[in-house]
This record gives sequence, structure tokens and C-alpha cells, in this order.
Amino acid sequence: MLKLEMPAATSHPPSSRGRRMVFLMVFGLASLALPVPEAAAQCGGISTAVDLGACPSGLTFEGCCDDPSTVQWCDAGSWCQLGCSGNQPPNDACTPNGGVSCCQACGGVSTDITGFLTCYCDSICETSGDCCADYTSYCAGDGPAPASNVCGWKDSGTAAFYDCNSVSVADPSGANPLQCSGGCLSDCAGKVCGDDGCGGSCGLCGSGSTCNALTGQCESACAPDCAGKDCGADGCGGSCGTCSTGLTCNTASGQCESTCVANCAGKVCGDDGCGGQCGANCATGFECISGQCQQTGCTPACSGKECGADGCGGSCGDCTVALGPTAYCSAGLCICVPSCGAAVCGDDGCGGTCGTCASSELCNAGVCTPLCTPDCAGNECGPDGCGDVCGTCPVGEQCDGVTFQCESSCTPDCLSSACGDDGCGGSCGACPSGTSCVSGNCVADCVPACAGKNCGPDGCGATCGTCVGVNETCNAAGVCEACVPDCAGLGDCVDDGCGGTCGCDDGFCVGGVCQSTCVPACGAAVCGDDGCGGSCGECAADETCTITGACAPSCVPDCAEAVCGADGCGGSCGECGAGQICDQGACAVDPATCTCEDKMCGQDGCGNSCGTCPSSYACNPESQQCVEESGGGTVDPPTNPGECPAGQSWNPLAGQCVLNTGPDVGSGGSGSTSGGCASGGEGSTPWSAFGVLALLGWVVIRRR
Repeated sequence: MLKLEMPAATSHPPSSRGRRMVFLMVFGLASLALPVPEAAAQCGGISTAVDLGACPSGLTFEGCCDDPSTVQWCDAGSWCQLGCSGNQPPNDACTPNGGVSCCQACGGVSTDITGFLTCYCDSICETSGDCCADYTSYCAGDGPAPASNVCGWKDSGTAAFYDCNSVSVADPSGANPLQCSGGCLSDCAGKVCGDDGCGGSCGLCGSGSTCNALTGQCESACAPDCAGKDCGADGCGGSCGTCSTGLTCNTASGQCESTCVANCAGKVCGDDGCGGQCGANCATGFECISGQCQQTGCTPACSGKECGADGCGGSCGDCTVALGPTAYCSAGLCICVPSCGAAVCGDDGCGGTCGTCASSELCNAGVCTPLCTPDCAGNECGPDGCGDVCGTCPVGEQCDGVTFQCESSCTPDCLSSACGDDGCGGSCGACPSGTSCVSGNCVADCVPACAGKNCGPDGCGATCGTCVGVNETCNAAGVCEACVPDCAGLGDCVDDGCGGTCGCDDGFCVGGVCQSTCVPACGAAVCGDDGCGGSCGECAADETCTITGACAPSCVPDCAEAVCGADGCGGSCGECGAGQICDQGACAVDPATCTCEDKMCGQDGCGNSCGTCPSSYACNPESQQCVEESGGGTVDPPTNPGECPAGQSWNPLAGQCVLNTGPDVGSGGSGSTSGGCASGGEGSTPWSAFGVLALLGWVVIRRR
């Protein structure tokens, strides 16, 4: 069934393919008012639509796809749902039989000559007997077009919404998403049965099994048996209960029992270790000491004895308690003979055992019997009926709760595909003749257009052939034709229009110039150019060709962290800037550039001092001259050694006074040193105070 829309008045019945209409029951035949189910009346009159109740928030009349074959929309406040999977292909291939015909009109409406709407061959019309004579033969879905059995966007030009369609496509505007989000979203992932979360079902279980509502899996319809049991297996893979701390389950009886084992071995009285009592109370005049009734005030004599009288009316031990009913006392020692007979398990009569059973077995009267008999006949997985499983499924598969066979856990995805792979090895559908599946949609096949062509494109992404003849090319008409060289009026070594060159038949072209035949000249060279554009040979991978044509071992330049100097292969690691020299791979200041010439103060360019200014004078950083701090006057440099201020010495190399770093230069003293560019820091002299006064006097005289 398709959702219907009311078309504009026309004399031709519209196609029923994917149209959702508000069905109008008309008109003039008042007596033909047929009863319509309430759900259909609330959902546009579509009898197969389901009314899910009040519209959820966000659901509109344009609707959405709840799953690949289910449409949901809001109609007059009702939440409507329509299944598309059962739709038949349209009967577009039929031929009208004349007169009133249902050919190409199944499920549509049109306006007759009286102006009334007449329906054609839908289920409501069929019920009312209003269908045409050839309804049966022409409305059975015999057309070539695909059936409208998936949910997709339909646009008739006058209305657009989600409806049953042949392809699953979304609203191209993006305003109405394909997948429902505001309504209920069914969820059957990993389920084979049970509720889908939207009032629907994920599947039904077969005979003999029931659906586990929690897991969504079919399970054996086994009836648990816990009658008279507090714990243990229920016979269907479940449990009748668990025991509390301090108690264990007796799997045979299904009862919880204490884990405490009473110990009365060798005792005739006293505590059994589990809150009970060993034997009866001792007689009057006797008291219980170490599990034995002893005469009050008497000291038992049981040293070295396991049994027998203790000399105080009591016993040194009961052999039957410690070793079983077959034990007896002999000379104060217990003697027991084990008795198992045919028993393979259980007590041997002397406190020992005749054997033990497997964890899945129970000892019953000396015989090991299975606790439960697993039943896995024909099953790959699922419960074995004894609390275990018949097997586990590999990754990517899950156990079918009905067949108990491992099946793929892949969920087919055809929500946006009408054809092609469903992601699980199946198919989303086949395309009709004349179409091919492209990206999940059926598109018209491309027919290569190569009529009259033997080369060039075929219009479908391939070619009609390639040209293989000498100087052949493919022309615009797709035909191979020979190329005729054209050298008229052209000189040598010019393109001839066919991939060759003009002229130079007796030589060869080099850079567009015809040269005579060249004779290679290698001589003793084994590599490099042969003088004719060829090679005298090739060197090995670890060799390089020298300028003499010899192969020499390849040199790998080694600069490491060096930024200058030789690289070990005749090259350089880099060059230093102006005023710098390369010192062991690092660029340093060139000492030759250090000078104090024409400088009274400041640095010499190498971190050394050219002198300091006297009090009240400062060093001008640009001119490196001493200037008066207040007026800006410049100190005239001394012209001879006798004019240096105290604390400074005349430097003949610098031609001026510099700070002392030793005996004054020019003073005539032996061992005098220069305090020029090679010196740094400030010197001192015992006569510094006197020197300052003398300097101040000199400045006053100079200023006068």
C-alpha cells in the first residue's frame, strides 16, 4: 500500500508509484459511504497504515524512515506508520485494452466527465466494487520498474514527503532527515526475538523455545524443577538458589548444609566443634576431660594409648569413632581393616576412602554417577541442560536461540541503498534491465558511442581504440589518420609536426642545431661525458667520477656541528661573516679588527677596554670620547706620556692613555707592558688619590 496525495484535477489517472495522498471518498454516491477503520481515517484513509498514537515531538507530515521499508509521519495529530515491503512493481508494461482500463493506473484517482473523482484499483475501491474490468490482469505488478518497497523521499512537484519508493533517498534540501529521530526508533541489534522498543517485534521463536526478554535470544522451553530444593541446578541451565556464607549446597538433595564437620573422634563427651555434643553427659561423680568421662579427682592414665580404660572409669578413646565401625582396640591401640568391596568411592570403613569421583559426578553407594547428562545432540552452541554450553561461536557469529547453530551476527544495512551489497554478504536488491547499480542506486546503463570511430573516447569513460600506425593520430571525429611531415620553408632541427625533426639527415640535432657525426673521445677515462652527449662508463654505487674520468671512492662530507671550515671532501661547511674568522669550525671575532685608534674609552671590539673617563666625564658610546657630564664638553686627548691621568698609562700602540694593568708604558721602567687592546678590566695604583687631584688640576688648566 502507498501513502496517497490528492492530485490536481486531470483526465488521466496519475501513476501510483510512491504517491502518498489524502484519500477523498467522493462524491455523489452518498449511499456508498463505506466504513473505514479508525486508524486509516486518522492516517489519510490508508487502510494498511497503523496509528501508533499521538504524534511525538519533531515528527511532521513530511515524515521520515523508521527503518529501510517503513514510513512514519504525522497526520492530524496521529502518529502514522506504513510498511512498504509488500508492494508489487507497477504495471507500466501493460497495454490499454480500450475503454476504461486499469493499465498504468493502479492505485490512482482521476476526474471523470462529471467532475467527480473516480478511484482506480486500490484496496478501498476493490472493496466498494469500483474497479475496472481488467483490474486483476493489470494490477498484479507485472511492470519492469522496481517495486516501491523501500522508504525514500518523493517529490511530485506539488508536494514532497517520505513515502514508499523504489530507492531510499533523503530530502535533498536536508530539512527532513532520512532517519527518524523525533519518533520511536526500533532496535533489534543482536536480537532474534522480543520487543523492538517501538511496540513491534524483532522476531518469533520456534516450537520448543521461548524468547528471553532480556537478551532477545530464543532459549529452550525447559521447565525448571526446584521442588524441595534450596540450591543447585534447576534442570534448565539455571539455578534453584545459592547458599549463604558458611553453608554449601548438597547437589544431590538440593539443600544447603553447614560446611562445619563435627569431630568426635576419640571423644565420648564434650563439644563436637560445630556447636553440638559428642555422646551423652557424664554420670554423677564423673566429669568430661579432653572428651572423656573421668572420675572426679582421678588422674587418667592414657599415656601411649589410643583406646581402652583410662583407670578412672573413662576411656582413652573409641576406635569406631576415629576409624569406623570395623575398628577395634587392642593393647591400647586402634586396629581397623578397610572394607571397600566393589565400591570405587566413599568411606572405606576406617576413616579413609575407596576412591573419589570426578567434579561432574556424585558418589552414590560406592558408585560414581553423573550429576546431569548434557544434551548437545546436533547443537553447535547454547545450553547443554546441565548448566554448561554445547560450544561457543567464533568472532562475528552468534548463537541462534532456536536452532542452536552459530550464525553471522552481521546486521544488513540497506537504509540508503536499493541495490548492491548489504554489508553482510547479501544483497539490497537487483536493478532492472537497462540499469546498473552505482553506489547503491539503480542508474541507466551507459552505451558506448563508437559508431564510425576507431579511436578517442566512447562517452562512457573508456576509448573506442588507439592508433598504432606510423605517424598516426586520432582526429576530432575519432578516426586514426596518418600524419604528413611538413618541413616546407623550415630549417634543420625544427619540429616537422609529426613528432620528428626537419633536415639534419647526416648528423644529429643538439640544442636546435644540426651537428656532424660526433666521435666519442674517452681515452683513459672510465666514466663521465664522452664528448658526444654519451658516457664513458658508470662508477659503482660507492664511487664518484672525478674530473679526469676516474672512479674514486665517494667522500661523505663531515661537518657535524661545524658551521665553517673544510668538510673533509674538499668542500666547505660554511663561511663566516665580515670581521670574523673560522676557529675549529666556529665563527669568532677576527683579532685583527680589534683597535683603540681614535678612541678614549669604551671597548676595542674584542671585549677589551680602550680607557676610562675621569670624574665628571662620561664615555660617549658612539664617538667613544670622554664628554663632560654637565656641559657636554669633550676632553682633549693627551698628546704625550706625561699628560696621562693617575691610574692610566700611555699606550704607544693606541696613541693614548689607557687603564693601568702593570707598570706605566712609556715611563722608562723595565718590564713595562701595554694596557692597550690586549688588556681588560680596571687597574689600580697606590697613587690613585694623588693622580685624581693632579688630573682635576690638569682639566682646569686645559679649560683655561
